[in-house]
Amino acid sequence: MSLEAMVWVLSGDAPVADVNEYAVLGAMADKADPDGCGSWLSKETIAARVHVSEETVKRCWRNMARRGVIAKGDQSLVSHYRADRRPVVYDLLIPYGWFSNIDRVNAERERLGRPPLTPQDRPPIAPAPVKPARADKGKPRPAARGNSQTPRKSAAGTPDGGTTSRRRGNYKSSTGELEDPQNSKNNQSHTSLSDPDVTPDPTASAEAPTARESSAAREDDQALGGVPQQREAELDEDQERAEAFARALPGSLGRASVARLVPGVVEALAEGWTPEALRAFLVRKVDVGRVAEGAVPTLYFRWLHDRPAPPAAARPAAEPDRCERHPAFKAGDCPPCIRAARAEDTGPAPVDGAGLLARLRAAQSA
Repeated sequence: MSLEAMVWVLSGDAPVADVNEYAVLGAMADKADPDGCGSWLSKETIAARVHVSEETVKRCWRNMARRGVIAKGDQSLVSHYRADRRPVVYDLLIPYGWFSNIDRVNAERERLGRPPLTPQDRPPIAPAPVKPARADKGKPRPAARGNSQTPRKSAAGTPDGGTTSRRRGNYKSSTGELEDPQNSKNNQSHTSLSDPDVTPDPTASAEAPTARESSAAREDDQALGGVPQQREAELDEDQERAEAFARALPGSLGRASVARLVPGVVEALAEGWTPEALRAFLVRKVDVGRVAEGAVPTLYFRWLHDRPAPPAAARPAAEPDRCERHPAFKAGDCPPCIRAARAEDTGPAPVDGAGLLARLRAAQSA
C-alpha cells in the first residue's frame, strides 16, 4: 500500500472525470508504490472491489490513459504469472510538483533500481473535461397525460362483446365492477358485482344436492362393495389395529413404511392370522440385525405379499354368524365376498325356457 498514491486520489487532487474513475483509480493506488508505479490489479479484481462491471473498468483505463492520468509500466513485474493469466502493469502518473517529500520518493526508486523522478518525467496533468450539462436542465417537466386529463369517449351504443367498467378517477380505481353486456344462457347473472342494491344470498353456496349428485353418491357407495355405515367403524378399527401392528415391528419403521404395510396386515388378519403368529412369521423371515436398515420395510412388504396360509392353530373356527372364508366379517356382510360375487356375475341371468313355455300355454287355455 502506498500512502502518497492513496492521498493523491482520496484528497481529490487526481483529475478524475466521474465517480467510476475515482473508484478504479483508488483501487489501483492501494497497490502502487510511493511514486505511483507498479500497480497490476486485474480488471476482474477491481470490478469486484468497487462494484462495477469489467467493461466499466476497461473504459476508465482507456479514458485515463488518453488524458495522461495513468500509463503502462514495467511489465516484467508480472513475469512470474502464467502468460494467459498475466495482468497489465500500470503507473499512476502523479505530477512531480505534487510530492512534498520528493527526496524520499527518489530514494525509494533508487532502491528499486529506477531512475529518479524529474519535472519532465511527471508534468502537471490537465483537469478532467467537464461533463456536459443536460439540454433540458432547469426546464419544467411536461405534464403527463393521465386518466384525469384524457377523458374516455363514451360508447355509441351497447357493445356486442367484452366487458365494460365505469370511468376511473385520477388516482383511485375501482375493482370488481366489470359488467358483461352479452345476454346469453351462459351468463347467469346480469348485475354488477358492486351494485349496492343487490344483496347476496348467504345460503346460495349451501344448496341441496341434486338428484344426479345423490345418484352418483349411491353408485360410489355400491362401488366400495356395499359396505353399510355400521361396518365403516369396524373397518377403521381394523386399520388402526394394522397400523399399531406395523409400528410395533422391529426396525423402527417410518410413517410411509407403516402406511405401505397396513393393507397387507389387514388382509392377513382377515384370512385368519393372529397378530402373534403374523409377527413371529415376519420376524423369522426378516432378521433386522443382519439386514440393511433401508431394506427392512421392503422385506416386510414382500413377505406379507407372499405369506402362506395361516397356521391351523392360528386359524379361528368359523362362528355361525361369520363368513367361512373371511372370519373377520359377518356372514352375508363380507365386502371381499360381495365384490367377488359381483365380479363373477357379469352376464345375464339364465332363462328357464320350459317353465316360461308352460306358463304361456296355461295362460292361453284359460
